[in-house]
Amino acid sequence: MKKTLIALAVLAASGASFAQVTVSGKLGFSYQKNAVVGGGAANHGMQMADGDLNFTAVEDLGGGSKITAASAFKSRGRDTGIDARDASLTLVTSVGAISMGSIESPNTILNTAGAPVSLATGHDNGKSDGSGLIQAPANVDFVSYALPVGPVLLSVAYSDSIGTAGGGAGNVQANAVRAAYAAGPLKAAIDFTSYAAASIAGTQLDGLTRTRVFGSYDLGVAVIGAGVQVHNHDKPTEANFSLNVPLSGSFSVGLVHSMKEAQKTTAFTTTGGAALAVRDSMSGTAVGATYMLSKTANVNASYSTYSSSTNQDNEFRIRLMKSF
Repeated sequence: MKKTLIALAVLAASGASFAQVTVSGKLGFSYQKNAVVGGGAANHGMQMADGDLNFTAVEDLGGGSKITAASAFKSRGRDTGIDARDASLTLVTSVGAISMGSIESPNTILNTAGAPVSLATGHDNGKSDGSGLIQAPANVDFVSYALPVGPVLLSVAYSDSIGTAGGGAGNVQANAVRAAYAAGPLKAAIDFTSYAAASIAGTQLDGLTRTRVFGSYDLGVAVIGAGVQVHNHDKPTEANFSLNVPLSGSFSVGLVHSMKEAQKTTAFTTTGGAALAVRDSMSGTAVGATYMLSKTANVNASYSTYSSSTNQDNEFRIRLMKSF
């Protein structure tokens, strides 16, 4: 449950000023085994799986306009420290919304059905060097503009990841356009992104393009979802299917299946200055179940297998989580 805090600032010259801030978050604890690469030693044990704190401040500017500031932090118990998470500013006007900030850009093809699957490694563990499954989300600074047109939301965005380059050194910029539709039981979107990168980031990133199509449909008894992303530069196609089945008001089960074709290496063979290894196709299948103890507390159990010609692996997590 979200709680509203009223912060009172006493100003000597202008009197009292009030700022309304919404605080929310979650805290979870789990026993889990992580997925590993190449058959390495299993990493398992008890861990604070979630510990997020979110601050959101909204101000009405009048005339149908408002501005929202949001900032998130991670704090997962003793000796883990406090790390910054997503931070953004959004200005909503009568002619659209402008957003800017520093965020983890989500991989939107994954689990569009909202299946109750929670894993330490997860299917979004892919790297720009071709290892792992579905491409992991990147940390970026961004600015975007969105305009609703009936049930369609049109948006354009520019982002960069200075010094990270998705796993290699250098500066990577991205320009994206998207059209998203949401009406009744159907949600669907398509987007196109083009990249430019410093030479040290690798030839596979400079001039790269990506097209994604994804969505979900609510059948009433279940939600089904799917997504696919294709690239140029011989990067492999990645796809995902998900299923969410609510068995009662407090219990739901689901499935997530991901697949990636073999890594192709022809003219575009380096990232981070290193040559890409030839990699086989890979797939992963996860199942999960969540039982709601209340509106803000739940128990989740999830399990996933991973398969390729060089690595057979699995992971699991059993987690208790409380939101607030």
